[in-house]
Amino acid sequence: RDGVNSTTGILRTKDSNSTQLLRKKRLYLQVLRLDMWLLLWITLLALCFTSAAGRIPESSRNRRLIPSLLTPGLCRYGTRTECCYGWKQNSKGQCEAICEQGCKHGECVGPNKCKCFPGFTGNSCSQGM
Repeated sequence: RDGVNSTTGILRTKDSNSTQLLRKKRLYLQVLRLDMWLLLWITLLALCFTSAAGRIPESSRNRRLIPSLLTPGLCRYGTRTECCYGWKQNSKGQCEAICEQGCKHGECVGPNKCKCFPGFTGNSCSQGM
């Protein structure tokens, strides 16, 4: 008997074409679901491999500044902590900047960077104003 079931609202038909169409639709949805899972797994595997490949051995990592205003010029290299390039350790164990030209009338505040006293200017604070 053809018609709509009053309880379920499902169309009942003896037509074999609609049954085949319904089976094809279910199969398509199953394949689509499998494709989505496969895509998800491929994406997750790709993320795992790219993050693992991006890891750099500790011995070859670049120096990174320790984010602290109290320790200027202090860098971490792997597990070691030492003065950054352009800085040297003073007698108190603190890192101080190196200015190759010196700062005649000022102080060295960073690698080759002078802070001039009032009335002086220039890269090495040697020019009067």
